[in-house]
Amino acid sequence: MEETYFIKIAGKANVPEKVEIGHNYRLEIDASVTQEQRVDNEDGTFNVISKVEPITITIQKDNGKVLKGKDPRKNSVKFRKSCWKVADINHIDDERFYDFATIQSIGMLDGMAEEFKRRNQ
Repeated sequence: MEETYFIKIAGKANVPEKVEIGHNYRLEIDASVTQEQRVDNEDGTFNVISKVEPITITIQKDNGKVLKGKDPRKNSVKFRKSCWKVADINHIDDERFYDFATIQSIGMLDGMAEEFKRRNQ
Protein backbone atom coordinates (compact mmCIF):
# COMPACT_ATOMS: atom_id res chain seq x y z
CA MET A 1 0.00 0.00 0.00
CA GLU A 2 1.54 3.27 -1.15
CA GLU A 3 0.90 6.54 0.68
CA THR A 4 1.55 10.13 -0.32
CA TYR A 5 1.87 12.63 2.52
CA PHE A 6 0.60 16.22 2.55
CA ILE A 7 0.57 19.03 5.09
CA LYS A 8 -2.44 21.33 5.20
CA ILE A 9 -1.69 24.57 7.02
CA ALA A 10 -4.70 26.12 8.74
CA GLY A 11 -5.40 28.43 11.64
CA LYS A 12 -4.07 31.88 12.39
CA ALA A 13 -1.39 33.79 14.26
CA ASN A 14 -1.49 37.40 15.41
CA VAL A 15 1.02 39.64 13.56
CA PRO A 16 2.03 43.21 14.49
CA GLU A 17 1.27 44.78 11.11
CA LYS A 18 -0.62 44.20 7.90
CA VAL A 19 0.71 41.91 5.15
CA GLU A 20 -0.15 42.97 1.61
CA ILE A 21 -1.66 41.06 -1.30
CA GLY A 22 0.77 40.79 -4.21
CA HIS A 23 3.88 40.58 -2.02
CA ASN A 24 5.95 37.49 -1.30
CA TYR A 25 6.74 36.42 2.24
CA ARG A 26 8.99 33.78 3.77
CA LEU A 27 7.24 32.05 6.68
CA GLU A 28 8.79 30.09 9.50
CA ILE A 29 6.30 28.51 11.88
CA ASP A 30 6.21 26.41 14.99
CA ALA A 31 3.06 24.41 14.54
CA SER A 32 1.06 21.64 16.13
CA VAL A 33 -0.42 18.73 14.17
CA THR A 34 -4.10 18.81 15.12
CA GLN A 35 -5.68 16.35 12.69
CA GLU A 36 -4.82 13.56 10.27
CA GLN A 37 -6.98 12.39 7.39
CA ARG A 38 -6.40 9.32 5.22
CA VAL A 39 -8.01 9.51 1.77
CA ASP A 40 -8.42 6.47 -0.50
CA ASN A 41 -7.38 7.24 -4.10
CA GLU A 42 -9.33 4.17 -5.27
CA ASP A 43 -6.23 2.76 -6.99
CA GLY A 44 -4.62 1.02 -4.02
CA THR A 45 -2.88 4.20 -2.85
CA PHE A 46 -3.77 6.67 -0.13
CA ASN A 47 -3.17 10.35 0.56
CA VAL A 48 -2.42 11.12 4.20
CA ILE A 49 -3.16 14.76 5.00
CA SER A 50 -1.87 16.22 8.29
CA LYS A 51 -3.48 19.47 9.39
CA VAL A 52 -1.05 21.78 11.18
CA GLU A 53 -1.96 24.95 13.06
CA PRO A 54 0.56 27.68 13.88
CA ILE A 55 1.69 28.34 17.43
CA THR A 56 4.26 31.02 16.63
CA ILE A 57 5.20 32.49 13.27
CA THR A 58 8.04 34.56 11.84
CA ILE A 59 7.39 36.40 8.56
CA GLN A 60 10.17 37.85 6.45
CA LYS A 61 8.78 40.49 4.09
CA ASP A 62 10.12 40.91 0.57
CA ASN A 63 11.98 44.04 1.75
CA GLY A 64 13.83 41.97 4.39
CA LYS A 65 11.84 43.22 7.40
CA VAL A 66 10.95 40.48 9.90
CA LEU A 67 7.60 40.31 11.71
CA LYS A 68 7.03 37.98 14.65
CA GLY A 69 3.57 36.63 15.24
CA LYS A 70 2.22 35.12 18.42
CA ASP A 71 -0.11 32.34 19.36
CA PRO A 72 -3.63 33.82 19.64
CA ARG A 73 -4.89 31.05 21.93
CA LYS A 74 -5.65 31.76 25.57
CA ASN A 75 -3.14 30.43 28.12
CA SER A 76 -5.73 27.98 29.47
CA VAL A 77 -6.04 26.42 26.00
CA LYS A 78 -2.24 26.27 25.65
CA PHE A 79 -2.00 24.56 29.06
CA ARG A 80 -4.64 21.97 28.19
CA LYS A 81 -3.02 21.19 24.80
CA SER A 82 0.39 20.89 26.44
CA CYS A 83 -1.02 18.45 28.99
CA TRP A 84 -2.61 16.36 26.25
CA LYS A 85 0.65 16.29 24.30
CA VAL A 86 2.62 15.14 27.37
CA ALA A 87 -0.05 12.52 28.15
CA ASP A 88 0.08 11.24 24.56
CA ILE A 89 3.88 10.98 24.58
CA ASN A 90 3.75 9.10 27.90
CA HIS A 91 0.80 6.88 26.88
CA ILE A 92 -1.42 7.93 29.76
CA ASP A 93 -5.06 9.05 29.92
CA ASP A 94 -5.16 12.68 28.75
CA GLU A 95 -8.18 13.90 30.74
CA ARG A 96 -7.03 12.32 33.99
CA PHE A 97 -3.52 13.74 33.48
CA TYR A 98 -4.97 17.20 32.71
CA ASP A 99 -6.97 17.10 35.96
CA PHE A 100 -3.87 15.96 37.87
CA ALA A 101 -1.63 18.64 36.30
CA THR A 102 -4.19 21.38 37.00
CA ILE A 103 -4.49 20.43 40.68
CA GLN A 104 -0.68 20.15 41.00
CA SER A 105 -0.26 23.59 39.38
CA ILE A 106 -2.80 25.15 41.73
CA GLY A 107 -0.83 23.72 44.66
CA MET A 108 2.36 25.34 43.33
CA LEU A 109 0.95 28.87 42.95
CA ASP A 110 2.47 30.26 46.18
CA GLY A 111 5.94 29.12 45.13
CA MET A 112 5.38 30.51 41.64
CA ALA A 113 4.36 33.89 43.11
CA GLU A 114 7.58 34.01 45.14
CA GLU A 115 9.64 33.14 42.04
CA PHE A 116 7.76 35.78 40.02
CA LYS A 117 8.50 38.46 42.64
CA ARG A 118 12.17 37.45 42.77
CA ARG A 119 12.55 37.68 38.98
CA ASN A 120 10.67 40.96 38.64
CA GLN A 121 12.35 43.09 41.31
